[in-house]
Amino acid sequence: YNVTVTSAGGCGTATFTNIHVQFAFNVFVTNNGTASSSCANTGSITLFGNAGILPYTYALSPGSGQPTPAPGAFQTSNAFTGLAAGSYTGFVKDALGCVSPKNITVGTIPAVVANPFAVAASSCNPDGSIQIFKTGGV
Repeated sequence: YNVTVTSAGGCGTATFTNIHVQFAFNVFVTNNGTASSSCANTGSITLFGNAGILPYTYALSPGSGQPTPAPGAFQTSNAFTGLAAGSYTGFVKDALGCVSPKNITVGTIPAVVANPFAVAASSCNPDGSIQIFKTGGV
């Protein structure tokens, strides 16, 4: 932006050129809480920034409310995979070094539960059976 300021009486002016306005810098998350099963670390988080100056870099720290990580912890990819269930703090940093955090939780898929159900055999016939019903899991 270019701005010219003139006094009310018209006696003086000042001109400012190339003014950069920084908008609020936010972090958006997709795949927040992609389920991680109890058998493997399959969770994932994808971070997005808005406003700020491109390009963005991204970092992820275990636990919520973590301090900004060291500069070497930032990467160009916004995707983080192979995550265990738990709390994380995601960070997006713009080209000017402005950093914005976001607390994120990766949830879990309920464990598999098997419930057997026996069907009794009719008298004198070998026609009994067992049925197994499952809940949870993938």
